[in-house]
Amino acid sequence: MENTVNNNQINDFDLKSILKLGQKYWYLFVLLPVLCVIIAALVKVFTVPQYTTSSSILLKSDEANLAKQVLNLSSGFFDNYDGAIDDEITVIKSNRLFGVLADDMNLRTETYIKKNMLWWITYQDEPLLTVFPQDFLTNLKGTLTIYVSKNADKSFSFKFVLFENRVKTVSKYNVKALDEPIKTKWGDFVFVEQAKNLTEKNKDYRLKIVTYSFKGAVARLAREITVARNNKSSNIIVFSMMSSNPKRNESILNNFIDIYLNDKVLDQNKISRQMADFVTERVGLIFQELKDAEQRVEDYRKRHNIVDISTQSQNIIQRTSEYEKQIANVDVQLSLIGFIETYLKKTESTELLPPNTGIQDNAINGMIGAYNDLVLKYQKLSNTATAENPAVMSLQSQINTLKNNILQTIDNYKKSAEITKNDLKQKSSSSLSQMQGVPTIERELIDISRQQQIKEALFVFLLQKREEVQLSLAMATSSAKIVEPAYTHAVPQTMGFKKMALFALVIGLILAAGIVYLLQFLKDKVTSLEDLKQHTKLPILGSLPKIDKNVGYVAVTTGKHSILGEKFRMMRTNLSFVMQNKDSKVVLVTSYMPEEGKTFVSINLSLSLALTNKKVALLGLDVRKPCLAKYLNIKATPGITNFISDTEISVQDIGQKLDINENVSVFVGGTVPPNPSELLCSERLDLLIEELRKKFDFVIIDSAPVGLLTDTLVINRVTDAVILVAKAGITRYSDIKHLGELVEDKHLTNASILLNNEERQDDAAKYGRYGY
Repeated sequence: MENTVNNNQINDFDLKSILKLGQKYWYLFVLLPVLCVIIAALVKVFTVPQYTTSSSILLKSDEANLAKQVLNLSSGFFDNYDGAIDDEITVIKSNRLFGVLADDMNLRTETYIKKNMLWWITYQDEPLLTVFPQDFLTNLKGTLTIYVSKNADKSFSFKFVLFENRVKTVSKYNVKALDEPIKTKWGDFVFVEQAKNLTEKNKDYRLKIVTYSFKGAVARLAREITVARNNKSSNIIVFSMMSSNPKRNESILNNFIDIYLNDKVLDQNKISRQMADFVTERVGLIFQELKDAEQRVEDYRKRHNIVDISTQSQNIIQRTSEYEKQIANVDVQLSLIGFIETYLKKTESTELLPPNTGIQDNAINGMIGAYNDLVLKYQKLSNTATAENPAVMSLQSQINTLKNNILQTIDNYKKSAEITKNDLKQKSSSSLSQMQGVPTIERELIDISRQQQIKEALFVFLLQKREEVQLSLAMATSSAKIVEPAYTHAVPQTMGFKKMALFALVIGLILAAGIVYLLQFLKDKVTSLEDLKQHTKLPILGSLPKIDKNVGYVAVTTGKHSILGEKFRMMRTNLSFVMQNKDSKVVLVTSYMPEEGKTFVSINLSLSLALTNKKVALLGLDVRKPCLAKYLNIKATPGITNFISDTEISVQDIGQKLDINENVSVFVGGTVPPNPSELLCSERLDLLIEELRKKFDFVIIDSAPVGLLTDTLVINRVTDAVILVAKAGITRYSDIKHLGELVEDKHLTNASILLNNEERQDDAAKYGRYGY
C-alpha cells in the first residue's frame, strides 16, 4: 500500500510539473502555433500549385527465367530470381534515355514567367525565345539563369547569372530593343519575341530563363520523372511527374514512353539485323560458287558432247541420284553447321548469333535462340551496371557455358553427319557399280552436277531467309504496351488551407512542447521547490520568494508584515521540527557556492526567532569574507577571530546588540586571519559556543560556502543543525547532489535544505486575500 501511494504521488507530481511548465511557457504555446499558421498561409499564397501527371505501360517479359530454362537448373541462384521487371525499370531510369529525352524536346532550357509574384513554368507559349552562341550549350558545365524584364517603354533589362564550378558570375545589360544581339563574355545572345504568345496581360513581362548543362538537365529529369512498379506482382510500370504546367507534364511523359518503346524495338531488331548481315554476306559467296559450278557443268557437256542419259540406265541413275540428293542434303547441313561453328569461334561471347539458318537439328536451333536472348540481356544490363555486378557476371558465365555447349553439340552433330554421309556414299557406290555399261563420262557428269545442285539449293535457301529477315525488320513491334497515356489530375496536389492551417497548428504545438522539453532537458539549475524535491532526499525547510534588490538585507522587522516575512516565520516553525531536542540551539547556515543568500537567510532567521522573545546570537564565521558588519551597518572589529587568537578578549567584548531588535546579538567575524581553517580548529571556538549556549536560546552561524572551503566542515563539530541554502537559477543539480553526498558521509549534522529566490507569481494573490 505504501509503494502504491508513493507511485501515485510521483505521477501526480509529474502531471502537475507538466502543467506548471505549460503555464510558465504559455506564450510559446500561443505564439508558435499562430506563427506556424501565418507561415502556412504565406506558403499557400506564395506556392505555385503542382499538378500530378501519370501514365502506365504493360511489360511482357520472360527474361527472368530465361537462364534457368536454358540451363535446366532446378536449384541455386535463379530459383528466387524475379528481377526482370526491376531490371527493365533500371534501364528506363538510365541517364542514356533521359539524355535522349532532353535532346529531343530541348529540355535543357526552361522558361518561367512571373505572375502575381510567383514563377510559372511555360511550355510552348513563352513570349521570348533564346538563341545561344555557337558551342555555348556544348561547353556549359553549370547553370545559366537569365532574368528578363520588359519595361513599359518597350526597353529590356537582362541579368545573366552563371553558376559554374562553384563560382557565381553576374552580368547586367539594358537594351532599347531586341534588334541586335547582346554581346556578353560568353558570346552573342539573340532574343526573339514571339508575337503570337503576347497578350494584353503579359505585354510587360518578367521572365526567368534557366539553362542547364547536359548532366544537369539529365539529373533534373531523373528527379522529376518517377518510374515504379504498380505492385510487387504486377508487370505494369507507372510513370509520373509533377509540375505547375500539366501540358508540359503530359508531353514529356508521352515522349519519354515513346523513346523507351522505340529503344526496346531497336533492341529486339538487333538479332534480325545481325541475321540480315550474315545472310547477305553468305548469299554473295554462294552466288559466286554456284556460278562456278554451273560453268563447270556447261564446259563438261560441251567438251564431251553430252545431251541425254540413256534410257537403259535410267532407273539406276534415279536411285543413285536419290542417294546423291541425300548426300547433298547432308553436305548442306554440314556447310551450315560449319558456318555457325566458324562464326561462333571468331566472335566475342557478347555478340549475337544468326538464328534460323536452316539447320535441321532442333537442339542446336534452340540453343542458338537461348544464347541470343542471354546476350541481349547482358547488353542491356551492361548499359546500367558494371562488369563486377553479380547479375552481369552471372549472365557472362551462362553465355560462356552455353557457347561451349553449342560447340560441343555441333561437334557431335558433325560426327553423326559424317557417319550418315559415308553410309550414303557406300550405297551410291554400290548402285554405280551396277552401271558397268554407263560411260565414265556420265559418272563424272553426275559428280559435277551434284556440286551444282548443292550450291543451288543453298543459294535458294539463303535468298528465302533474307526475305524473311527483311519482313521481320519491317513488322517489328515492342513487347511493351501502353496501358494509359499521360493523364493529369484536375485538382492540384496541394493541401487545402483548412487542413494546412490545422497541420501548422499541430506543428506549432509540437514545436512549443519540443522547445519546452529541450529547455528542461538542457536545464542544469534548480528553479522551483518542486524541482528541488526531485533532486534531493534531504528534508526541505521551505522556500523564499524572489524579492526586489532594493529591499536590503533586513526583511523581518517588528510590526511589518510581508510575504517574505511570512516565509521566514514558516521556516522558523519548520526549524522547530528539525531541532526537537531542547538542548539543540546551534544552527549553521551555509550554501554550496557564494552568492546564494546564506548571510541574508542567517540575518532574517535570527530576526524571525527574536520576534518570539527568544535571545539569538548571530555569528559571522565566514571569516575569509566577513559581511555581517557591512550588511547590518555595525562595527567590523573586534570579532570572533580576535577572540580566538587573543585570550585577553572576552565574549562580552565582541558581542553587539542590534538596534532594530535587542534580542539579537551579533558577533562579527573580525580581522581576516592568514590561517582561517587552523584558527577555526581552536578550542577557543568551542569555548565561545558553549558560553553562547548558556546565554542565548538560539545560536545562528553564518558560515563559508561548503563547496569551496573546508571551514564549514570544521565548524560542523559545534552545531546541532545545518541549513543548506540553494538559490533558484543559481544552484546546479550537481551542487545539490554534492550536498547530499556530504550529508550521507556525515560531514554535516542534521542537515536540511532551503530554496531561496523562488519565482512564484501566485503568492502575492494568496497573501493579498488576507490583507497583507
